[in-house]
Amino acid sequence: MRMKSVSIHWKAMFIRPTFGTGDMVRQHAILTEAAGLVDGGVLRATATRNEGVINAANLRQAHAAIEAGRTVGKLVLAGFRPSVRTA
Repeated sequence: MRMKSVSIHWKAMFIRPTFGTGDMVRQHAILTEAAGLVDGGVLRATATRNEGVINAANLRQAHAAIEAGRTVGKLVLAGFRPSVRTA
């Protein structure tokens, strides 16, 4: 990649609150602006297909759609809750 001058840049959305930076209030302004753009129809979600609640059958259906290579936008499976481990 170096010979092609390729670079990769990462941006995590919640770095300010995660690390308690001095400019945390800026996160509020950013999210308020984004909400206004969504409400105004300027920004739209890229989710174009909802396969319903996550279960084995819906996961197989979603996987098949992605493997077919004809999906446009994001495919959603709802209801996923990561397990919480307690020590």
